[in-house]
Amino acid sequence: GQITAAKNALSLLPKSEAPNEGALVDAARQPKRLIDRLPRSLERRSVREVAILAGVRYARAEPKAAARAFETVFDERLSEKEMKYLWGHVAYEGARDHLPEALLWFERAGDTPLDDRKLAWKARAGLRAGQWAPVKDAVDRMSHRLRHEVSWTYWYGHALAAEGESTG
Repeated sequence: GQITAAKNALSLLPKSEAPNEGALVDAARQPKRLIDRLPRSLERRSVREVAILAGVRYARAEPKAAARAFETVFDERLSEKEMKYLWGHVAYEGARDHLPEALLWFERAGDTPLDDRKLAWKARAGLRAGQWAPVKDAVDRMSHRLRHEVSWTYWYGHALAAEGESTG
């Protein structure tokens, strides 16, 4: 969210590697507009990274619309790793908005690294949906500190019991 700092850092990059400053500002402030105007090719790293920033910002503002854009505009133009990264962001934002699609979006994120905040929201989305597998997966992937908090230990035990495993 520190676009001014990012713009200042542009001067440190070689011109051939620097993203377009206007595109960077649009990605941060008007992500839908930038996504609607993406060039056909996202082969240049700087163009791809600005597009990904726009996807992250769009997911924050409108998760459902961003998910549609990921399926139509981005899917064939970004790598699998980049797409999983974007799905992780839209899943997190969808879970925060209590959208039922959030669990499907977390599935699309696959094994992309998620921080504890995103993992906690994945677990909450699983709890809301009454699906124990995502709860168990999220708690398994949490940091040692978070995983051992009382609430997550409790819900992890419920997830194990739901799968027929012993919790004792």
